[in-house]
Amino acid sequence: MQNITGTLMSEDRVIAHIKNGVITDADDILLPLYLKRTKNIEGWLASRAIDSHRTNSRLLKRALRLRTTDDMQTALAVNAATVTDCYWFRPEGSAAVYEDIRFKENYFSELALRGDPDSFSNRPSRTPELTNTGSFEKCWKLINGEWWMYKSGNEKEYFSELFICRLGEKLGLPMAHYELDGEYIRSKDFTNGADVNFEPMRSLADDDEDYENCFNILNEISPDIAVQYLLLLWMDTVCYNMDRHTENFGLLRDVKTGRIISLAPNYDNNIALIAKGYPTDVRRGHDGLIGFLKTFIQGSEEAHEMYRQMKPPEITERMIDECMDEIPIKADRDYIRSFVLNGQEKVREINEENQMPVEECGNMLIMTAAVTKAIGNTELFDKYSEIAGQWAEYLSEFGADPDNQLCTDDFAGHLAHNCNLALKSVFALASYAKLCSMTGDDIKAEYYEDLARKNAGKWRQKAANGDGTYKLTFDRPGTFSMKYNAVWDKVFDLGIFPENMWEDEIKGYEKHFNPYGLPLDSRSDCTKSDWMIWAATLSGDDEFFKKTVDALWLNYNLSPSRVPLNDLFSSVTSLQIHFQHRSVQGGMFIKLLDSEKICSLKK
Repeated sequence: MQNITGTLMSEDRVIAHIKNGVITDADDILLPLYLKRTKNIEGWLASRAIDSHRTNSRLLKRALRLRTTDDMQTALAVNAATVTDCYWFRPEGSAAVYEDIRFKENYFSELALRGDPDSFSNRPSRTPELTNTGSFEKCWKLINGEWWMYKSGNEKEYFSELFICRLGEKLGLPMAHYELDGEYIRSKDFTNGADVNFEPMRSLADDDEDYENCFNILNEISPDIAVQYLLLLWMDTVCYNMDRHTENFGLLRDVKTGRIISLAPNYDNNIALIAKGYPTDVRRGHDGLIGFLKTFIQGSEEAHEMYRQMKPPEITERMIDECMDEIPIKADRDYIRSFVLNGQEKVREINEENQMPVEECGNMLIMTAAVTKAIGNTELFDKYSEIAGQWAEYLSEFGADPDNQLCTDDFAGHLAHNCNLALKSVFALASYAKLCSMTGDDIKAEYYEDLARKNAGKWRQKAANGDGTYKLTFDRPGTFSMKYNAVWDKVFDLGIFPENMWEDEIKGYEKHFNPYGLPLDSRSDCTKSDWMIWAATLSGDDEFFKKTVDALWLNYNLSPSRVPLNDLFSSVTSLQIHFQHRSVQGGMFIKLLDSEKICSLKK
């Protein structure tokens, strides 16, 4: 224990007396969080010192004639004062006041930032650099009465910091604002010169950056702050921030009352996204950060419930493009767009409610049947027959009348009793029956084909509007939706429904048809190009198919949204809604599968 004797101050208020390194007479309300937890004054002082491993840290100390290598003594050289909080140490016998020790200038910014040799000629003076923590070369600059943090790095690091900052701002998240200034990146002090106190998470959790540990600590303080932390993790995960630790996020506290206000704005994202190069898995299929978040969320009942109720903002392609337009650093636009959006989709899947079990189980069985027919053997199905059986079992139990789930049209939100989704289940079960038949498992084949037909019969009764058309959901009479999933009955030649069953349904679409196509359903005028073609292929009427194609062509030719082949747009105005140049456009070739009977499963 070093002979540290004096008073710990908050501005000009005494908050603790220190005698030979021991804290006495402390104001627990205003005491720094680290000291409230540990009472370790030496540890707290040392934590405020500049990182001794930084090259320019050594140069700075030499220029200041500061010989100590002890972190605590380094901090005490400026009374342990910082730019971002109003705590400081007054040694015994000193009459100093806050105005004497708070920083009003910085003659050593260039030395701390870039090792400027001319700074060695400056007269030693008080500088906030001695308490400017972090591993990157950085400095504080006072510009027009406001403190700015300048940081060095490379272009990929700058891009990552700027992109995440811009994206977070567009999403309405609390972000520390970053901008370029010459060859450096800078950020304005978000405490506004210690109008509020910033305290790093290390004050509460040491170096334990485990998600659950930090969540539990913050949740005990305030559930609202715990939610803010979950949003921070969401942003980190989507944008691939590998370097979130207890020194680069923290809390804001009221200077006068000690009340914890909120999580500090999101900062320090320079080791994120492409900072270390472009990750090879742009699809994010085996993303470790997503895995970490999933393990934490699904392993913590309280975090899981908060995360389920939390609704992160929606990142769109347009938003990403706007961010990149605002950043004067080149990066692979297509890659950034795909990487971030794929991350968003993968993170959504962490919540069971954001998954699509009926949709995806159905898709896998239908596509396995199509591939098996195309390659002319059951090799693929044989390899995955066990999991295919699990998909079929799930659909047997839950597919006939899906609960409040998402389908592939997830942009439209959750929908219970979705008639079109139930149709997918019917044809998926019929597809599985055909696969079982191909491998000689006649018992399973008979069982699942019978189940598919029974579910189809129930579907006709529950979905009927009474005029030959069918509802959006089983419980909403008078509604409509494109029954594009029914196209598989035709493409596969399954014969699950009567051949002429869809004639009145297609005729019913005529009254809903708009200048640029048929709306997806009765909830809005938006439509999708691929589903329009699927619905038209379901029809045996060539005129309706031609009308659909003409409307689609009109949209692409006249739409004011001059983007490549967007698939989601208004059937009234032709304006783009979110998407463009996606692989789903391949679905518009389904007419070829039908006309050539390429995928017919008919015996």
